[in-house]
Amino acid sequence: MTVIDPVLSSSRPTPNLSRSTPNMHPEVCWWKAEQFENWLKTPEVMATVQTTEIYLENENGDSISMKELTEIRTTVHSAWAELVNQRLAPQVWGQLAASGRQLFHSIVESKHPVLMYDNDHWKVKHLTQQSYSAWRWQHLDDEGN
Repeated sequence: MTVIDPVLSSSRPTPNLSRSTPNMHPEVCWWKAEQFENWLKTPEVMATVQTTEIYLENENGDSISMKELTEIRTTVHSAWAELVNQRLAPQVWGQLAASGRQLFHSIVESKHPVLMYDNDHWKVKHLTQQSYSAWRWQHLDDEGN
């Protein structure tokens, strides 16, 4: 599998990125997954929200554009390809080893800081858990090649 993005060519993960905090960005609404999930279940929201990616917000608390969401998904797919290149891609996303998780987060979050507007990487987890199995099924064989 070929590497799509030059950022992905490094074989070593970058040091942990400095996480944003609610004090740094008070306009951001969704720091905790539980807050977002509870809000999403309210009847008013269930009737009006068109996309569940509304939790992806910029530093002003505004939803990101579809263009930016597409760019994030492209980066996620490139990061998965790098996990394959490094022989770190799991069969199931929940089985990703710590070294793979560190590499994945360093790639995706360094390119898209909006993914760091949370308390524990839940936004990246949510985004990837929804689509990894389909991506893996389409791009890899049973041995992860």
